[in-house]
Amino acid sequence: MYLQNNLSHRLLAILGLAGLIVHLWAQLAGQGAVEFISKAIPVACMIIWLHGQDSRYAKLIRVGLVFSLAGDLLLEISPDFFIWGLLAFLCAHLCYVLAFAGAAARKAWLRALPVLIWVGGAYTLLYPHLGELAIPVAVYVSVIGAMLWRALALLDQPAARWQWAACLGALLFGISDTILAFNRFHTPWTGANLAVILTYWAGQFGIALSVFRSARGNPAVF
Repeated sequence: MYLQNNLSHRLLAILGLAGLIVHLWAQLAGQGAVEFISKAIPVACMIIWLHGQDSRYAKLIRVGLVFSLAGDLLLEISPDFFIWGLLAFLCAHLCYVLAFAGAAARKAWLRALPVLIWVGGAYTLLYPHLGELAIPVAVYVSVIGAMLWRALALLDQPAARWQWAACLGALLFGISDTILAFNRFHTPWTGANLAVILTYWAGQFGIALSVFRSARGNPAVF
């Protein structure tokens, strides 16, 4: 059973990596249909990877990944679905907030300070360009900030590997959203899409990896 599970999880890793490579190629080649389908593969593989992990933390992370997958597809379908994609990712972030907060009850107010500077500064710069999206984006930024704060609050002294995975994953997800927002609303730049998708997938992987509290004897860890 161990070998079977280990093999299946390695196959998922290979499939997810293949989806990532194909998606990047499709972006460069302008293959819209392939780009749409391949974008879903890495996160879908992460969802399957977490199958069988039944803790409250794992369930919240898995639901967050499902909302993220929905957001991926909505943003790819059409720019007209941007607000719906934003809503899907908002729900994903809320799931992660609940997961992180449940795993660490400490307030860690000082760790909220750099997050406030980050999200507050970003929103201040973006605000003049947001128009009617100013309020939805404010709500979204607030939830991202809460996720980043609760991720930082996870870190013990010394921190376990799963805590670092969750924290780094959340930070990369936040970086991805920040690049996306500035590229869309402030100053578009070449290479932004590549930076967004790579930091997004790396962030989601870190968060998914945090479900596995110990690698010892656990076939689900790559």
